[in-house]
Amino acid sequence: MNNKKLAVIFPGMGYHSDKPLLYFSKRIARENSYEIIEVNYKFPHKAREIMNNTIKMQEAFETAASQIKEVLGNISFEDYSDDIFIGKSIGGCRISATAPKVITLFFSEILLFLHQLF
Repeated sequence: MNNKKLAVIFPGMGYHSDKPLLYFSKRIARENSYEIIEVNYKFPHKAREIMNNTIKMQEAFETAASQIKEVLGNISFEDYSDDIFIGKSIGGCRISATAPKVITLFFSEILLFLHQLF
């Protein structure tokens, strides 16, 4: 049986993986022998321009979805015996929409705002 483990990190728009919640999550995963893959988004607007702007938030949500799909498409999940997705903000929201059957841990206050969009 394969013993490889994978943790995929989905940061927020302004909350990168070097900040405490994701930094320590990555550290714990690494200490438990998880391979780490990080999604690094490229948004057309700065985070402060996106927040509280429904149209730009919708665009950011779709941009994140596309970029996550690309990253996940390059992962051979059958090579791993265990995988976990860890996300913050928009990253966490996209996890739930992208891979509902994977163990997930996400930190988010954005769910309330996105509920208004969809």
